[in-house]
Amino acid sequence: MTEASKILDAALSKSAQEVCRRHEKELEIDIKGLNGLVSPEYTLWFVLRDYSFSSAQIEQISHSLGSGSGRKWLSKTHICLINRGKILVSELRNDDFSKKMKIPEMGIYIFSDVKFKITIEDISSFVLDKSKNSACFDAEKVKFPLLIRYANNGDKFVPFGMIGVKLLSDYMTDRKFSVLKKQIQLVVCNDDGDIIWLVGERPDNRFRITSDTQKILKITI
Repeated sequence: MTEASKILDAALSKSAQEVCRRHEKELEIDIKGLNGLVSPEYTLWFVLRDYSFSSAQIEQISHSLGSGSGRKWLSKTHICLINRGKILVSELRNDDFSKKMKIPEMGIYIFSDVKFKITIEDISSFVLDKSKNSACFDAEKVKFPLLIRYANNGDKFVPFGMIGVKLLSDYMTDRKFSVLKKQIQLVVCNDDGDIIWLVGERPDNRFRITSDTQKILKITI
């Protein structure tokens, strides 16, 4: 029985690797791939057993694979939901989504476990960082104090490279953000409330660097 169990665990592990992807702190399970396995429900149990979901919950999730987006289940530690042909699993957060942090000047700040480093650089020594973990702005266009907060319904910005204003919700939908990712998305705002950066995604075009820029404001996470 022990040797047979080893074979079963190896097969389940291989099946799980075929259908599971991890994005940052979120586990993504492909429903189409899961349904193509010999035993979708047992594979699902093998994957979700470490996230505190009960056997009854996993059975419910398995029987809901053909339903539309939006169904969700909670364990003591995680949330599981069906979204656009995927099962998404993420750690439960106790964040206060109304929380905000004012940034009075350059320096290092921590908000919701994310460390922000804000610096000013001269254009003569500036090297553009193309990573999504940083954003650069014309320092003359950005006014302190800045504000870090969670994205809200109705938020708008002008995505870099575009001219027109776009709802954040529409942008995130176009970019196929999951429900969980939308919920924890952070923004950085100018002193007048305009969003200058959809954190980790795209800066606002109105604050971009131009040929007239002398000083660079750089925000890195």
